[in-house]
Amino acid sequence: MAKSKVILTTTLSGIKSACLSLETLVTSNARLRLDNPTDPSSWLDSELSLFDHLAALASSWGVMDPKLLTVLVQLGAWDTIVGLCTHANLDVSIAAIEVVGEMIGDSTSVVEGGEYALVYEFVKNGGLEIFGRNLERVEGEDNEGGTEGERCVEVTLQVIMSVMEVARGTEGEQGAVGRVEGTVWDTCKGWVKRRLENEGKGKVAMWRENQRAAAEVMASVLTYKGLSSSSTDESGALKDIEVEEGDVEAVLVAFSRYMRKEPEPGDEVEYVENLADCLCCMAKLCASGFRAHEGTALCFRILAGRAHAGSGAMKAVGEYLRGRKEAEEIVDNGGIKTLGRIFMGRGKPKMVTGLKEGKKLKREKRNWERGIEEKVVEVVYLLTRHLVGGEEREYKERMLAKFLESECERCERVVEIMIREDARMREAEIKYLRSEEADEDEELGLDVEARAVAVKMEKGGTSYFQSAAIAGWICQNSKAGFSAIKEALSVRGSGMTLIKEGVKEWKDMMEEGEEKRRLEVILADIGA
Repeated sequence: MAKSKVILTTTLSGIKSACLSLETLVTSNARLRLDNPTDPSSWLDSELSLFDHLAALASSWGVMDPKLLTVLVQLGAWDTIVGLCTHANLDVSIAAIEVVGEMIGDSTSVVEGGEYALVYEFVKNGGLEIFGRNLERVEGEDNEGGTEGERCVEVTLQVIMSVMEVARGTEGEQGAVGRVEGTVWDTCKGWVKRRLENEGKGKVAMWRENQRAAAEVMASVLTYKGLSSSSTDESGALKDIEVEEGDVEAVLVAFSRYMRKEPEPGDEVEYVENLADCLCCMAKLCASGFRAHEGTALCFRILAGRAHAGSGAMKAVGEYLRGRKEAEEIVDNGGIKTLGRIFMGRGKPKMVTGLKEGKKLKREKRNWERGIEEKVVEVVYLLTRHLVGGEEREYKERMLAKFLESECERCERVVEIMIREDARMREAEIKYLRSEEADEDEELGLDVEARAVAVKMEKGGTSYFQSAAIAGWICQNSKAGFSAIKEALSVRGSGMTLIKEGVKEWKDMMEEGEEKRRLEVILADIGA
């Protein structure tokens, strides 16, 4: 449709007039459609006017006093605009969605003296359910993937993301977060799953972009769920987001397409990374589904292919590895061989670089390499933690044998990582404590020591402590391994104290439990 010709005055009287005009136009358009259902020409002019009024509202929001939103709500215009989001004319529908997005996208959109935000009005009156139905409706009507339909999908997904962001920014007020996350999951999950399962062959270019956005919505809900474990609905009751086995299967199928195929730089790379985020959360929230659909085997096939998706596959394995059963499954799927190679810095997943170059490319490659190393160290540490002796000692022995083969080269690698990451974290800690940032934190009454710990954990601390625990485990369980590690430390001008201090500090950070007791036994066995 053409650009709006309506000029809206952003005063109280102007907004009231616009609201009344909008209600009149909606009523008139509905009557014309009802009276002449087979004659589009009879209602075309009224829909052009509707579009113009909505476009004027969208363009005026930037200069409108947020307090005037109260008028929109009180006169019922807000509900009318939300209702127009499902209008049969996609141009009108898109214009209405854009108005909602403009107004909700600003977290300062507060009405009635700050008592509630506009996003809560939207959620309370079923706006998310309406948007969920709109996605289903457009998919049903737009089987050929027309540009208008995909544009409607695009703006709908953008508003859904904005609603979640605003709700999270005001977490704790009226229990809205739990309701928003749960409602998005309940109303959009089916559509998102179908979009992920369908590769969109023959669709317009925007289809792929919206597939990325669909994965982003799912990843956003699941990531937040994974962080908060549960959230509350409007009444304050716990509202859990259920992840079913079918949900896991849909993401695994979509992710498997990148086993050897590299995504195109830009949107497709982001799409793959959104899928990886979904998979990481699902591996933790629905381990049974991940297991039932052979998620572990898929992840190691992707890692073997060295594709870009391998980084996400490694993260998913780390999230899934939460006990002995999962650790043994990894061994059974040949994971030790693949992990052993990557642990040595060989056969790592390759980053898609795209058009990046120069210093930015070097920095991103360095961060990518570091991220892969940190994750493989974590996975190896978790395996040493969960592979126990007794009747299932075979699994533990197979893991230990991997460190002893090839003249104990992986023992030397553990020492190399441990020494490097120890130096890196100590340097970061000292740099922070001597910085102006630490002085400012102290003036603000913040816990500087706690902040220093956070800094060193971020800058190599986690890898140091985990590699020290791995080294301690090797020394505890193998004389040959103990000798190899001791020699590697000596060659580098260090000694067993580096391992003992690392294991002790790591242990002291933990609450009482099985892992803390395991580390205490390691310390006792290696003579700490």
